[in-house]
Amino acid sequence: MKYLFNALVLPVDPDRLAGKAVFEVERISEAVFCEAVRDPSTVSVVGHGPTARVISEVCGREPPVRRETVFMEPGDVGYHLVLRKRAYLEIPAEEMKKIGWSYFRSRRVR
Repeated sequence: MKYLFNALVLPVDPDRLAGKAVFEVERISEAVFCEAVRDPSTVSVVGHGPTARVISEVCGREPPVRRETVFMEPGDVGYHLVLRKRAYLEIPAEEMKKIGWSYFRSRRVR
């Protein structure tokens, strides 16, 4: 599965985890991030409306806003929009633009 996240999270199911989960994380370009956003097989679990609007402006496709719990299994890939500074409250898209962000791809290896 491929997931779209609005933070750099590495979700694992604590009830099914035996041993340790291993992830690879890499910074990616906006183009690679947007390609994943436009891919209909990428599942959005973006739970923040302003983040979805920013993604729409950048990538030309607004992901659905879903506050859904997902757990990544080995082989799953996550695409993450990560603010450069932690926001302690939900902030509007304009504030996000002032802070700036980076893009990351994670892959659960084990």
